[in-house]
Amino acid sequence: MVRRSRQKVRCFAMSERGAIRNPARRLQLADFTGLLWGRKTPTDIDGFLDFDGRLFVFIEGKHGDRGIDRGQEWALERLCDKATVPAAAFVVTHNTPIGRPIDYANASVMNYRWQGRWLRPLTALRLRDGIERIRRIVFPNPLDEHVEWIAAYEEEERKSWAPRTAKEMWGS
Repeated sequence: MVRRSRQKVRCFAMSERGAIRNPARRLQLADFTGLLWGRKTPTDIDGFLDFDGRLFVFIEGKHGDRGIDRGQEWALERLCDKATVPAAAFVVTHNTPIGRPIDYANASVMNYRWQGRWLRPLTALRLRDGIERIRRIVFPNPLDEHVEWIAAYEEEERKSWAPRTAKEMWGS
Protein backbone atom coordinates (compact mmCIF):
# COMPACT_ATOMS: atom_id res chain seq x y z
CA MET A 1 0.00 0.00 0.00
CA VAL A 2 1.36 3.39 -1.00
CA ARG A 3 0.95 6.16 1.53
CA ARG A 4 0.60 9.66 0.25
CA SER A 5 1.70 12.48 2.45
CA ARG A 6 -0.38 15.58 2.75
CA GLN A 7 2.44 18.02 2.28
CA LYS A 8 1.62 21.46 1.07
CA VAL A 9 2.66 21.96 -2.52
CA ARG A 10 3.92 25.44 -3.17
CA CYS A 11 2.89 26.74 -6.57
CA PHE A 12 4.76 29.63 -8.13
CA ALA A 13 2.92 32.15 -10.23
CA MET A 14 4.55 33.12 -13.50
CA SER A 15 5.54 36.46 -11.97
CA GLU A 16 7.68 34.59 -9.40
CA ARG A 17 9.56 32.51 -12.00
CA GLY A 18 13.20 33.50 -12.13
CA ALA A 19 13.13 35.16 -8.71
CA ILE A 20 15.63 34.07 -6.05
CA ARG A 21 13.67 31.82 -3.73
CA ASN A 22 16.13 31.93 -0.83
CA PRO A 23 18.05 35.25 -0.80
CA ALA A 24 19.90 34.40 2.42
CA ARG A 25 21.33 31.25 0.81
CA ARG A 26 22.38 33.31 -2.23
CA LEU A 27 24.62 35.41 0.04
CA GLN A 28 26.51 32.32 1.20
CA LEU A 29 29.99 32.23 -0.33
CA ALA A 30 31.19 29.15 -2.22
CA ASP A 31 34.68 27.94 -1.29
CA PHE A 32 36.40 26.17 -4.19
CA THR A 33 39.93 26.26 -2.71
CA GLY A 34 39.91 22.47 -2.24
CA LEU A 35 39.15 21.99 -5.94
CA LEU A 36 42.47 22.89 -7.49
CA TRP A 37 44.22 20.84 -10.21
CA GLY A 38 47.35 22.68 -11.25
CA ARG A 39 45.96 26.03 -12.39
CA LYS A 40 42.46 24.63 -12.95
CA THR A 41 39.72 25.78 -10.59
CA PRO A 42 35.92 25.88 -10.91
CA THR A 43 34.13 28.89 -12.30
CA ASP A 44 30.52 29.91 -11.92
CA ILE A 45 27.95 31.06 -14.43
CA ASP A 46 25.28 33.48 -13.27
CA GLY A 47 22.50 32.21 -15.49
CA PHE A 48 21.54 29.49 -17.95
CA LEU A 49 18.48 29.24 -20.20
CA ASP A 50 17.47 26.07 -22.03
CA PHE A 51 14.92 26.62 -24.79
CA ASP A 52 13.61 23.04 -25.03
CA GLY A 53 17.03 21.61 -25.86
CA ARG A 54 17.11 23.64 -29.10
CA LEU A 55 18.98 26.73 -27.85
CA PHE A 56 21.23 27.27 -24.82
CA VAL A 57 21.97 30.73 -23.40
CA PHE A 58 24.65 31.34 -20.76
CA ILE A 59 24.70 34.60 -18.78
CA GLU A 60 27.58 36.16 -16.87
CA GLY A 61 27.12 39.47 -15.08
CA LYS A 62 29.84 41.86 -13.96
CA HIS A 63 29.72 45.02 -11.89
CA GLY A 64 30.84 48.19 -13.66
CA ASP A 65 33.08 47.88 -16.69
CA ARG A 66 34.99 44.85 -15.41
CA GLY A 67 35.00 42.08 -17.99
CA ILE A 68 35.37 38.37 -17.46
CA ASP A 69 38.76 36.80 -16.78
CA ARG A 70 40.43 34.61 -19.38
CA GLY A 71 39.53 31.31 -17.67
CA GLN A 72 35.84 32.18 -17.58
CA GLU A 73 36.04 33.33 -21.20
CA TRP A 74 37.49 29.95 -22.21
CA ALA A 75 34.79 28.13 -20.27
CA LEU A 76 32.00 30.07 -22.01
CA GLU A 77 33.67 29.59 -25.41
CA ARG A 78 33.89 25.84 -24.92
CA LEU A 79 30.33 25.56 -23.65
CA CYS A 80 28.99 27.47 -26.66
CA ASP A 81 31.28 26.10 -29.36
CA LYS A 82 31.00 22.43 -28.31
CA ALA A 83 27.24 22.47 -27.72
CA THR A 84 25.22 20.14 -29.92
CA VAL A 85 22.55 22.83 -30.33
CA PRO A 86 22.92 26.56 -31.04
CA ALA A 87 24.37 28.27 -27.96
CA ALA A 88 25.14 31.86 -26.98
CA ALA A 89 26.89 33.44 -24.00
CA PHE A 90 26.17 37.00 -22.88
CA VAL A 91 28.48 39.05 -20.67
CA VAL A 92 26.48 41.88 -19.14
CA THR A 93 27.30 44.82 -16.91
CA HIS A 94 25.33 46.50 -14.14
CA ASN A 95 25.89 49.15 -11.48
CA THR A 96 23.56 47.70 -8.86
CA PRO A 97 24.67 48.46 -5.28
CA ILE A 98 25.59 45.50 -3.07
CA GLY A 99 22.55 44.21 -1.22
CA ARG A 100 20.10 45.11 -3.99
CA PRO A 101 18.84 42.57 -6.56
CA ILE A 102 20.37 42.81 -10.04
CA ASP A 103 17.83 43.28 -12.83
CA TYR A 104 19.47 41.01 -15.41
CA ALA A 105 16.77 41.59 -18.03
CA ASN A 106 17.81 45.25 -18.25
CA ALA A 107 21.55 44.73 -17.77
CA SER A 108 23.71 46.11 -20.61
CA VAL A 109 25.33 43.59 -22.93
CA MET A 110 29.12 44.15 -23.05
CA ASN A 111 29.79 41.33 -25.49
CA TYR A 112 28.39 37.98 -26.48
CA ARG A 113 29.55 34.68 -27.95
CA TRP A 114 27.67 33.52 -31.03
CA GLN A 115 28.66 31.14 -33.82
CA GLY A 116 32.26 30.80 -32.67
CA ARG A 117 33.02 34.52 -32.26
CA TRP A 118 32.94 37.14 -29.52
CA LEU A 119 30.91 40.14 -30.71
CA ARG A 120 30.14 43.58 -29.30
CA PRO A 121 26.76 45.22 -29.85
CA LEU A 122 26.95 48.23 -32.17
CA THR A 123 24.41 50.11 -30.04
CA ALA A 124 23.21 49.85 -26.45
CA LEU A 125 21.56 46.46 -25.95
CA ARG A 126 19.65 45.09 -22.97
CA LEU A 127 20.13 41.40 -22.16
CA ARG A 128 16.48 40.54 -22.76
CA ASP A 129 16.63 42.12 -26.23
CA GLY A 130 19.90 40.35 -27.04
CA ILE A 131 18.44 36.97 -26.12
CA GLU A 132 15.32 37.74 -28.15
CA ARG A 133 17.45 38.52 -31.23
CA ILE A 134 19.22 35.16 -30.93
CA ARG A 135 15.88 33.40 -30.40
CA ARG A 136 14.53 34.93 -33.63
CA ILE A 137 17.55 33.59 -35.53
CA VAL A 138 17.13 30.09 -34.12
CA PHE A 139 13.33 30.09 -34.08
CA PRO A 140 12.04 32.15 -37.01
CA ASN A 141 8.50 33.37 -36.53
CA PRO A 142 6.22 30.58 -37.78
CA LEU A 143 3.70 33.21 -38.83
CA ASP A 144 6.28 34.74 -41.21
CA GLU A 145 6.88 31.33 -42.76
CA HIS A 146 3.13 30.82 -43.08
CA VAL A 147 2.66 34.20 -44.79
CA GLU A 148 5.47 33.36 -47.26
CA TRP A 149 3.88 29.97 -47.97
CA ILE A 150 0.48 31.57 -48.62
CA ALA A 151 2.04 34.15 -50.98
CA ALA A 152 3.82 31.38 -52.94
CA TYR A 153 0.63 29.32 -53.07
CA GLU A 154 -1.41 32.28 -54.31
CA GLU A 155 1.21 32.99 -56.98
CA GLU A 156 1.00 29.39 -58.22
CA GLU A 157 -2.80 29.59 -58.24
CA ARG A 158 -2.69 32.87 -60.15
CA LYS A 159 -0.39 31.32 -62.74
CA SER A 160 -2.60 28.27 -63.09
CA TRP A 161 -5.66 30.47 -63.74
CA ALA A 162 -3.91 32.68 -66.28
CA PRO A 163 -5.93 33.17 -69.50
CA ARG A 164 -5.28 30.37 -71.97
CA THR A 165 -6.36 29.65 -75.47
CA ALA A 166 -9.37 27.43 -76.09
CA LYS A 167 -7.04 24.79 -77.53
CA GLU A 168 -4.96 24.74 -74.31
CA MET A 169 -8.09 24.60 -72.17
CA TRP A 170 -10.12 22.04 -74.09
CA GLY A 171 -7.45 20.23 -76.10
CA SER A 172 -9.17 20.79 -79.44
